[in-house]
Amino acid sequence: DLRDPTDRFDHIVIETSGVSDPKAIRGHFQDSMFYNMPLMERVQLDTMCTVVDCTTYLDYLQSARSTAEDDSPELHYRNEEERQKAREENWMA
Repeated sequence: DLRDPTDRFDHIVIETSGVSDPKAIRGHFQDSMFYNMPLMERVQLDTMCTVVDCTTYLDYLQSARSTAEDDSPELHYRNEEERQKAREENWMA
């Protein structure tokens, strides 16, 4: 990066059309932080916004159905220890 260190972006938007699992994008940021990659000194993941374009979405939203852990395990903590760890790390709060 040859830019002057004082030159900073206010925001960077990452648009990922067709990505069905935005959790992977968050994972890249988490991995970068874990491995202390230099870029993470200059950027952070602040907000993720997912747009749903589906003809059945409103029907599902208005139904009494909820997510089941077996159907969407990534939406659920596996145990209380995992829930507490997430709370302590305060990741994406």
